[in-house]
Amino acid sequence: MEYCQNGDLQKYIDKMRQENKIINENNFFDFAAQIASGLSLIHGRKIIHRDLKPANIFLSGQGRLKIGDFGLSKVIDEKDYAHTVAGTRSYLSPEILNKWSYTEKVDMWSFGICLYILAELTHPFDTKNEISLVTSIVQQQPAPFVNLKNQVAQNLIISLLSKDSAKRPNADDILQIPEIAIQH
Repeated sequence: MEYCQNGDLQKYIDKMRQENKIINENNFFDFAAQIASGLSLIHGRKIIHRDLKPANIFLSGQGRLKIGDFGLSKVIDEKDYAHTVAGTRSYLSPEILNKWSYTEKVDMWSFGICLYILAELTHPFDTKNEISLVTSIVQQQPAPFVNLKNQVAQNLIISLLSKDSAKRPNADDILQIPEIAIQH
């Protein structure tokens, strides 16, 4: 196991928020490429992480991102679906919150939440309490972008936050986006 001396992505986001900074496009696409690459590897092994969030994405001393904390992960086969409600509520996909069966696409939803927070420094479904958060995730569209100006990045996040899991790209699809492929 590798020690990640630079903490986690949540710490990075908190520091940016504290310093009133926003992420530059190059770093955004670099981070997106690294996370997508990790998800591609995980999903290729038929593992659903189920708790992807900035606090579970670690920064190594070389500035590389590593996905960690597989405590809630589940191995599924090609015909299997997961059914258990597992994960951090603010990163759960609509299908989990609706208690529907689900696939690795729940991780892609969580990835979209992570990227939105990385770019905007706030949650796309920022609400006052847990009940309204769940309702917002299931029924509402994410908050409009304020900081993120790059259309490719916006489209990526919007596609990841599709309420219809079948319309969400998988990690390999994301790695084909030119702005991400160049980083990978």
